[in-house]
Amino acid sequence: MKTIFELVDADDGDAIRDLLARNPEAAGERDEQELSPLFRAAYRNRTAAFAAIRSSVPPTDPWERLIAGESDGLPAPDAWSVDGFTPLHLAAFAGNAAAVRALLAAGADPDALSRAPFARVTPLGTAAFAGSHAIARTSSSTEPTRLCPPRSARPSTRHGRTETRCSSRCSRRPARRRARARRATSARPRASRRPRAGPLP
Repeated sequence: MKTIFELVDADDGDAIRDLLARNPEAAGERDEQELSPLFRAAYRNRTAAFAAIRSSVPPTDPWERLIAGESDGLPAPDAWSVDGFTPLHLAAFAGNAAAVRALLAAGADPDALSRAPFARVTPLGTAAFAGSHAIARTSSSTEPTRLCPPRSARPSTRHGRTETRCSSRCSRRPARRRARARRATSARPRASRRPRAGPLP
């Protein structure tokens, strides 16, 4: 019989539902990286597996509630996950705008760098990686909630009203500057190459 993690990797939602109907405790297992089945499904973009786990065993763990889209019962804003991310990083990854607002209101640091060995990023960097650009300009009913630094916020007029929004392209600006620099360098005439001084190897 396959383990729940093998079923997650196969994105077999039906088999996961059958397994959890017989053994709900399987949802609380941990893999070799100390990740739960729900987190493994989220990280590996196994959408059918994620939906099957979430619907079969409603999450009660604060970290799992965060990744599942809940906005209450979350980890402390200064907590760290087993793989080196803050709750704000994971809320951004999951596209959980309500949790982003709740965590920022509770004092979460939008400039915190993750501790994961494979990614030293801010929550905004995580949002860009996950394609959750809307998180960067999530607004409450009163004022914008931004993960970008304040200098990235620009006034914008849309549909006859002025609003402050954060550019979702700000994370790509350094790359654009490097590309422009490369184009400018390639356009310059190359100087004639001088003979190298000293003996040849």
